Amino acid sequence: MNRHLEPIDDVIRAAGLRRTTPRALVLRTLRSTRGHLTASEIFDQIEDERPAEPIAVSTVYRALEAL
Repeated sequence: MNRHLEPIDDVIRAAGLRRTTPRALVLRTLRSTRGHLTASEIFDQIEDERPAEPIAVSTVYRALEAL
């Protein structure tokens, strides 16, 4: 199956990871964007879309490393 079409939770679990909101947000942001993004760009997009659920840029880096 194309991993881009798999549900986000399934992709995270398939990587052997626990599903967390920051990981799901990072993966959703990556999937919704064509091309390459830096960790700062991912952070900015998440912050713009979800200001009520703030995450730190270091959390984005850790999520990218884990995924």
